[in-house]
Amino acid sequence: MNHQLANLDFRDMVVVSGDRVITTSRKVAAYFDKQHHHIIQKIEKLDCSDEFLTSNFSRVTYEHKGNQYVEYEISKDGAMYIIMSFTGKKAAAIKEAFIKA
Repeated sequence: MNHQLANLDFRDMVVVSGDRVITTSRKVAAYFDKQHHHIIQKIEKLDCSDEFLTSNFSRVTYEHKGNQYVEYEISKDGAMYIIMSFTGKKAAAIKEAFIKA
């Protein structure tokens, strides 16, 4: 598993927004080869406290080809909450790294 982890570049998921280091629902979708609307649905159906939700997920819009779309800016804790529900080698490697940290 360490070899698999060494090949993953977590920087692909990171964005700097002001003074915060975050990720976005689009970056999570791309990194894990998932459809963005599935990530949006997962976030909007989270079974967590309102405090956790508002502290770790910010609904924003972005423009693409003249149209407005929804995405979420996600904190590290929010990203881990979502990623912990994923399966597959990339998700397993991130879970293992998180546990070892």
